[in-house]
Amino acid sequence: MQMRFFSLTLLFVFLAPLCCVLGQETGSKSFCSSRTTAAYHSPECGFIWVVRDPNRISDIHIDHSPEYHTYSRWVISGMEYVLAYRDIDNDPANIALDLYRSSGARYSQIGSLTIGAPISKVQALALVPKQGEQLVIFSQCGQLHCIDIVQVRDDQAKELFEYAGTTIVVRTGRLPSIVATSKSAGLTEQFTWSEVHQQFVKHTEKTLSPSNDVAKPH
Repeated sequence: MQMRFFSLTLLFVFLAPLCCVLGQETGSKSFCSSRTTAAYHSPECGFIWVVRDPNRISDIHIDHSPEYHTYSRWVISGMEYVLAYRDIDNDPANIALDLYRSSGARYSQIGSLTIGAPISKVQALALVPKQGEQLVIFSQCGQLHCIDIVQVRDDQAKELFEYAGTTIVVRTGRLPSIVATSKSAGLTEQFTWSEVHQQFVKHTEKTLSPSNDVAKPH
């Protein structure tokens, strides 16, 4: 499993005039037919590259090249963060995510993550004991479902886990876990957080039989 590395250099960016906000997500024919990056990823237009982030917002703009096409705002452990999405090499199916700590009209970049696939869901879930909530990012990577788990705290962001499988199921509760099923390998793997190793480790592994039902994806 290859980890994606974060750049922890703080980058201070100030709020730009609202007139510069990417497009007007009105769902109008002219907006959707413009085929801009904002249109490609807007839920108003019905393209397959919609960023399915439930906390998306349109009232901010952060200067960046290439431009961000989608923003969302999250409150984790009482701190406000902004997720800013951009395309890699002008490919709407290849997405990168920059994370910012928000303080009024000032944004401090605390990390970057290459997703490389359309975003299918974003959640804040408590998967690490005594560490509050983590950002959990699901994406559709080809024929597989992918997951990235990111710990954000103050001015730091750290990727804790990434994986891909035929299905990915996240279980919360007394013993949070990630269950990944691979049809090609014939395995179901369960990962849980290890306080000793300070990372997610494989807790159980089960070989699939032809009669095994595959769990629904996330």
